Amino acid sequence: MARMSIDDKFLRDPRVTRLAEALGWSRYEARGRLLDVFAVCYDLETDIITPEDANAAADEARLADAMLSVGLADLDEDGIRVHGAAERIEYLAKKAEAGRKGGVKSGETRRKKCEAKRSSASPKLEEVGNPPDPVPDVVPDPVPDQIPDPPPARAIPPVVAEPDAQQAAQPEPLPPPTRLPVAWSGPPDHQAVAARAVVRKEILAALEAARERVSKALGKAYRPLPAQDQAERVLAARIVEAGNLAAIRDELLHVVEMAALEAEHKTKSLQWLTGAAFSDGNYRRFAAGDEADFARSDPRGPDIAAIRATPDEMDTARAVLEQLSEGSSKGPAPIVWRVDDGHAAIVVQRLREIEAVRPGYGHAELCAVAAVACDELEGKDRTRKLLTPGFVFGPAKFAELLTMARATYEANIEERTAERAAERRKAAP
Repeated sequence: MARMSIDDKFLRDPRVTRLAEALGWSRYEARGRLLDVFAVCYDLETDIITPEDANAAADEARLADAMLSVGLADLDEDGIRVHGAAERIEYLAKKAEAGRKGGVKSGETRRKKCEAKRSSASPKLEEVGNPPDPVPDVVPDPVPDQIPDPPPARAIPPVVAEPDAQQAAQPEPLPPPTRLPVAWSGPPDHQAVAARAVVRKEILAALEAARERVSKALGKAYRPLPAQDQAERVLAARIVEAGNLAAIRDELLHVVEMAALEAEHKTKSLQWLTGAAFSDGNYRRFAAGDEADFARSDPRGPDIAAIRATPDEMDTARAVLEQLSEGSSKGPAPIVWRVDDGHAAIVVQRLREIEAVRPGYGHAELCAVAAVACDELEGKDRTRKLLTPGFVFGPAKFAELLTMARATYEANIEERTAERAAERRKAAP
């Protein structure tokens, strides 16, 4: 190709900004490296290249995977299809062909003009080139003087069609790009890309649910995240950089819960319960903290008083919190959860939800949920901070843990439910 032309919309493409954030680059560096990838497509005259060639062109082993995640490329059976390259290749091919035809036509026109000038100048050249006839001397010499040869007619150089300016500037074909020694584990796995998208949507849904819950708690009107919020692109970057998808999912859910607690109990505002929770400073703070750092601590238990819990409900809350405290005690920094610290309200709320659907099963099923949470997080120092009432019984995790508890402890739930029913019958007058 003679040159590489880039549309000005490339400078404003939000996918380039998301790519830069995913790979830790500036927008300018991301554009420059993408131009190297486009150049490979133009040289090969195809918009489908291997992930290795794309990574080698940009000197970045994660580029192909990141381009797929932000929508700058699609998977193809022969590699990845780079968006926008096909149109530019077709456009440049048409321009090159037009330039070639224009050069040939221009050469023919100049050749005809030169031939016309040469034919009209030939008689004058002969007239100027022939000398006058010689006049002999009175006494002729034995050997007459040599008549000098007429000066040779000036030769007209052959007309050579000059190449068109566009053709003259055409460089030699470039050799195939050299593959740089970058670490590449193979072509991107489309299943992994889809799994990351599922996790990203789940976290965004959890964030929206937390905003709605905090809005109700604060008595404010619920408003969804604005369309230009940074949550989606920051989440995409964190998920791509994470090595363990399951671990980053749990950590992101914990960050959402801690941000919601801070918004409800400290800032009393939804202003920061947005994608700002995933920015570097806030993310480290929420990921390293626990419920005690962000939730309101009130020994009088105003939340319990507000919902007017019954003695049976308080007994269930106390048993569940003791079970969570026991699981937390196996970590390096045990935490004891008490009903008078304001943590029983969410347990009582979940108890009432279950009793409304399955009367009599609430106590046993909540204890089974606590057991499942302890089984999942027990002994994992990095995730032990997730063993909190707000996370276990919060909107992001409770439904999943309840399903697991019913499948794992079905027989135990039935047995405990029957025992409590018998105890109640005996205690009844």
